[in-house]
Amino acid sequence: MGAGSVLVIIAVALVIIAYVARPFVVASLVDDPDRTIERWVSWQRAQVGGRTDDGERFCTQCGHCATKDDRFCSRCGTALDRSGQ
Repeated sequence: MGAGSVLVIIAVALVIIAYVARPFVVASLVDDPDRTIERWVSWQRAQVGGRTDDGERFCTQCGHCATKDDRFCSRCGTALDRSGQ
């Protein structure tokens, strides 16, 4: 067997190994759809400046829902705007 044949066999083996291992790598890199939606909703809440039309309060940093008595976000610790209360 020549050196070229050995290189071809090694290349084919590497391609097969990469193909077999691919589902494990891709699965670890893909976000959970629920987490993606949660991140989007948090971002949207933060864009409205921490309040909605019906008076709900949200952290402007992470979008987490806050009660009327909260001074800081319970998720990230950001100081909440207390104006308008």
